Amino acid sequence: CCIDTQPFASVYRWILLPQHFVKSQNKLGEFYENGYGVTADIQEAIKWYKEAAKLGNEDAKASLERLGESL
Repeated sequence: CCIDTQPFASVYRWILLPQHFVKSQNKLGEFYENGYGVTADIQEAIKWYKEAAKLGNEDAKASLERLGESL
């Protein structure tokens, strides 16, 4: 029925982020916004969306706009 997303959150946080992959920053925003493998935390989601948006990620920019946030 359901997929355990906890391992995915760990992968994005510890392996991809140190290498500054913008897509992983946006994906972490999605995980925190929706509570995938982590406790849902909209402020943490916004933080990650902003990091990705600063580096030009259009999906992150759209998520911030949808949430009523700006850079």
